[in-house]
Amino acid sequence: MNKKNTINKYYIYIIVAAFVYAFYNILNKMFLVDISPLAFAWGTSVVSAGLSIIYLMFSKKTKQIKKMNKLDWTYVAILGVVVMSFGKLLYFHGLSLITATSTSFLLRVSPISAIIFSWFLIREKITKKQTLIMFYMIAGVFILTTQGQFTLELGSI
Repeated sequence: MNKKNTINKYYIYIIVAAFVYAFYNILNKMFLVDISPLAFAWGTSVVSAGLSIIYLMFSKKTKQIKKMNKLDWTYVAILGVVVMSFGKLLYFHGLSLITATSTSFLLRVSPISAIIFSWFLIREKITKKQTLIMFYMIAGVFILTTQGQFTLELGSI
């Protein structure tokens, strides 16, 4: 395969990923009309785990996976339950309370939590530029989620 075809293939992957990412909250909101957040979180976790297992079965990295010891698998299981299941439950419950648009904007502030946790856990320095960007992100999300009326909906906090 030549370099031009490889680059074109990656552009297609990027475009598809952008569309999936853009419609993710809207599709989830549509599904939450008939399904409880708990059932939906469980279902998406099962589908994600199933797809991951299928990928790993056909991946060339199975040797690395076989080298994992029990402690590694314990960490993977804990992270899977806490991050994927509990995180998705909170996400879907919040999505059931507010609009998909508000949810999308609120999710864009997740880099702020990464900056704060890196400062708290590994004492990484927060620069003035990062502080300014965090302020702009919070202000922008606040204005967009409140439609400029400076009142918050249930679940927007």
